Amino acid sequence: MYDVVYRHALAIDDTGDRLAFGSTTGGLWVSEDQGDGWTNVTRTLPPIYAVGFA
Repeated sequence: MYDVVYRHALAIDDTGDRLAFGSTTGGLWVSEDQGDGWTNVTRTLPPIYAVGFA
């Protein structure tokens, strides 16, 4: 299975340590270590077109 990630569905926080991305198949992943390791938050969301840190 492949996931499509739009440009606006990748976010990097102000420190550059935390990253997040969402896919058009409803998957959401987060990294706390600059992308060295990833945690899948969910795969059951509707298509994700944008993510961001508040």
